[in-house]
Amino acid sequence: MQLRTGSTGYRTKRGRAGNSSALKFKERFQDSDVMRWHKASKLWGRDQGQHESVDAYVTALQKIAKSAGVHDDMLRYAIMHGLRKKLRNVIQSGVTTLSGLIDAARIAELQPAMVRLRLLRTVRFLASYWTRCRRAAVQPNRTQPRFSVLPPAWPRLQSVL
Repeated sequence: MQLRTGSTGYRTKRGRAGNSSALKFKERFQDSDVMRWHKASKLWGRDQGQHESVDAYVTALQKIAKSAGVHDDMLRYAIMHGLRKKLRNVIQSGVTTLSGLIDAARIAELQPAMVRLRLLRTVRFLASYWTRCRRAAVQPNRTQPRFSVLPPAWPRLQSVL
C-alpha cells in the first residue's frame, strides 16, 4: 500500500480517509436535534429586559443566533418578537433588513428621553419666567404694570413648546 498525503497534510493509506475522519468528527461534535431545538427556543424565548439597551439585547440575540445557525431574516423576526412593548412600534415602520431594524429600534429607544428633555427644558423655562414675574410684581416703585398685553418672553415660550 502506498501512503498518500490528504488535503489535511497528514499521510493516510487512502486519499479520502482524511475526509471520513472529518465526517466522524462532525458527527460526534455536531449539535443534535434536541440541542438545535433548545438553542432556537432560547432565541425566541429571550425578551428585552426593562433596563436593557437595544444594543445589548441585539448582541445577545446575535450570539444565540450564531450558535443556532439562524439566518438574518429569522433573527430579525426574533428581535421584533422580543422588543419591549414600547419599542414594538418599530414593526410598523416597515423595515426589511436587520440593520434597518436595529437603527429604527435605537431611534425608538431614544424618543422618550428626547421628550423628557424637552419637557424638562419647558418646565425650567416656566419656573424662571414665574420667578421673574413675581419679582416684577413685588417692586413697590413701579406705577404701571411691567407687562401691558403679553409678556415679552411669551413668543420664546411658544418656540420651546
